[in-house]
Amino acid sequence: MSDLLEGIFVDPISGRQCFLATDPLLGVAHPNCPELADVTVELDAFYCRACGWNGRVSGAWVMDVVRERSGTNGAEATTSS
Repeated sequence: MSDLLEGIFVDPISGRQCFLATDPLLGVAHPNCPELADVTVELDAFYCRACGWNGRVSGAWVMDVVRERSGTNGAEATTSS
């Protein structure tokens, strides 16, 4: 399985590796913070309320990963907000 399907991606703003979590909550694991950042698919962005990390991620890719992992159309994903 490729890194992208496993949920690993590089935040283009920081250049740091991040991980897209989908179970049990949809969010982004990012460096130096134990909390998941909230994902806003429509804005291609994620933001962590705990540490202020602000990053970019393709909303279309997020939905592809959610669909792949859940075997659904992605409508059942629960956000961390």
